[in-house]
Order: sequence, then C-alpha cells, then structure tokens
Amino acid sequence: MTHQTTPQIDAFRSIVNQAGTLHAELSTLHTAIRDLDSIKARMGDCRDEAEARKSLGELTRAEEAVAVKRIREPRLRADISGLLSGSVEICIAAFTEAKDLVTGATDAAVAGLADTLRSVQPEPEDSKTDRATTLAVQACRTRTMAVAQHDALDAAWPGSWLQSEALEKQVGAAKSAIAALDATLAALPQIEAEAKRMGAACDAFRKVLTNR
Repeated sequence: MTHQTTPQIDAFRSIVNQAGTLHAELSTLHTAIRDLDSIKARMGDCRDEAEARKSLGELTRAEEAVAVKRIREPRLRADISGLLSGSVEICIAAFTEAKDLVTGATDAAVAGLADTLRSVQPEPEDSKTDRATTLAVQACRTRTMAVAQHDALDAAWPGSWLQSEALEKQVGAAKSAIAALDATLAALPQIEAEAKRMGAACDAFRKVLTNR
C-alpha cells in the first residue's frame, strides 16, 4: 500500500481530538461532584470524632475542587463549541476524502476488468453486451468492497447531531464519525490488494488471449 495523505481527515481528527480532550476535562466536574456528595453522605453516617475530622478535611478539599471546576466550566464549554463550530463542513470534506480514496483504489482495476470483458465480446458495442459488462463489473469483489465502505460511511454520517444543542451529543457524534473514517482507512489496504490482484489477473488473461 502506498502512503495516502489525508489532509481533510487529519484536519477533522485534530478538531475532534482537541474537543475530546476539553470534554474529558469538563467531565471531571461531574466526578468531583459525585466525590463531594459521597463525602457528605459518609460524614452524615459518621459516629467517630477522629473519622469526622478526617472527612471534614476531605470535604474542604472536595468543595474547593468543585468550585474551581465550576468556574472553568463555562470557558470549557465555549472552547468546545468554538472548536465544533463549522464541523459539519469539515466532516463532509473528510468523508468525501475517504470515499475518494476508496474509489481511487479501485478505479484502475475496475476499468481494466471492463476492458477485458469487452475485448472478448463478439459485439462489444451491443447495448445488451454493454449492460452485461456493467453488471459484471459492479458485481466484482473490488467494486463490492468499495461500495460496502461507501455504505458504511453513509450509515455513520453524524448529520444534525454535530449541530445538537447538547454539547455531549456533538462530541459523541464527532467521535463516532472519526471511528467510521478510521474503519474505512483500515479497510483500504485490503481493497488495494484486491484491486492489484484483479488487475494482475486481467493482465494475465489478456496476454493469454493475445498469444493464443
């Protein structure tokens, strides 16, 4: 497999990673609040003075942690929203790039198969022959693998979730979109290998046909 540059996917991934990091920091507020509530509950059940004093120190630290995180929460939310603003267009560009990579990996092999089929047809210009050739090409493994990846990307398209008013849904949708893109990139070497195999098979067939 030749190295494929993916500037659109890389740009989208960078945004999603930054938003994910900030969102992870934001989620620590909820964790801090749960810890604070747990300490309060434990103090309510406490019957030992020494244990109560220890819990009081923990309570003070937990309250300070929650206070600091609450101060930072609006800024974190604003930063995440800013990162994801316009993410729909960037996501579209990334998905288009992934589809183009898949299609590009199959184009030459599929065209070679079509040429091979036409070369052995008694009447290659006949409309029925042309339709039959088209159906055969569409059914070949290389093409079906590419179509499967296109369909998977279409099914994973986050759509309006990227514009949701709920920040958590936006971040989740963006992460799901990256997972779908990564799945397509992971499938690309197999598609390229199959395209290469089919291209070699067509070349071998044409050589035999020429030398018969």
